[in-house]
Amino acid sequence: MVTKLENEKRPPRAAESSAGTLTIGVLGVKGGVGASTFTLNLAAQLAAGNDLPVSPGCIILDANLQQPDLALLLNLKPRFSVSDLIPRLNSLSVELLSSCLTESAGVSLLTASDNISEALTVSPDALSQLLGAIKTLKGLPVCLVDLPKTLDKNLLTMLDDLDHLILVMEATVPALAATGKWLSILSDLGIDKDRLTLVLNRSGGKMKDVEKQLLNLTAKRQSHSLFKVVNAYEEAENAAIEGLPLVLRNSRSAYAKSIAAVCRHLAENPVLKEGPCRI
Repeated sequence: MVTKLENEKRPPRAAESSAGTLTIGVLGVKGGVGASTFTLNLAAQLAAGNDLPVSPGCIILDANLQQPDLALLLNLKPRFSVSDLIPRLNSLSVELLSSCLTESAGVSLLTASDNISEALTVSPDALSQLLGAIKTLKGLPVCLVDLPKTLDKNLLTMLDDLDHLILVMEATVPALAATGKWLSILSDLGIDKDRLTLVLNRSGGKMKDVEKQLLNLTAKRQSHSLFKVVNAYEEAENAAIEGLPLVLRNSRSAYAKSIAAVCRHLAENPVLKEGPCRI
């Protein structure tokens, strides 16, 4: 299936840039594993301070066109959305992008419209072109991309454009099966240990046997780094009611320390230390 998709015509790539925007994607192995909440808290932690070779702050691109969650988690109603930028891709600049971002909790959000009719006017290939265009811009902070979970040629294009990918898992039976499939797909795509980090979200819950199976599955790929993020589901939900990332609501919590460990790992990654890769 991956080979078939790779052979299909993909959306055009952006022009080459030797020092564009550093992009890190977050991909949940399936819906409901907490990838969007993880993205938000990682962004807030990165914005609070990191050693990556980029400007301070953090941009989040919510690439889930029909069900964007990040604005909800921040209690935001953005004035502008992805739909406002798509017609202007050929003239995209740092100033234009910045004018469409919504600031909250130290991060800058770009999301699809919460109006489903408007969101449906944005094609998936336009979204991958937007990421490619953002990638060429210079002087921006790191950009986290909350990726869609549908495997198609547009997701493949976005995966190609990313400097790094974080695969978020959870200890449930469906997520265990999905993790095996995604690890095989990413291996076929040639995404190696320097471009992939594994995150076991909501670790330490009741599904200890499933978590053990998940760890055994990922242990077969010993070259990939794996981080456990402790289970803080209720606390994260309460923080979302306030429109705050949990790492800011309780910066000394075990959850915040888990997220900080992922940030340190990213800062020490040899590829990311060199800054944005060429497209």
